Amino acid sequence: MSWFASEHERVTGELQSLHAEYRRLARQLESYAAVAPYPHIGERLQEILQDEDRNARVVSERLTALGRHLREEEVGEIRGGRNSWERLVFLLEDHRSLLRRLSALWVRWDDEYPEDAALVRGLRDSAVEHRELIVDLVARSDPHAID
Repeated sequence: MSWFASEHERVTGELQSLHAEYRRLARQLESYAAVAPYPHIGERLQEILQDEDRNARVVSERLTALGRHLREEEVGEIRGGRNSWERLVFLLEDHRSLLRRLSALWVRWDDEYPEDAALVRGLRDSAVEHRELIVDLVARSDPHAID
């Protein structure tokens, strides 16, 4: 994004970037759930995955309403891990990063773009729930277990 972009273009650019991040997180969750050592961990990760897919759709619908097309090529690499604990820690780090980003966008857009701020606040609330679920999974996992 260039430095001379309008604020409306910055909002849509941020939303496109968020959509790509949600898609990356969904792919990462899917791969982690597939190799989860216990069924309850896989089930929890699948629940979070469904929510992240729903969040990606919400962002996608907003972008469509703003007249933007999604850029499918911008999905980052998923993070691997040696065992379930390490993968969960990576997932927790990713959600903490997402939370910081959503919080900053919410504050920045609150006055000038209330509709987008409300959307981001809903996404943030969802990310808080997911973070708490992941913290619980990390606490119950063994950092020394071998997959």
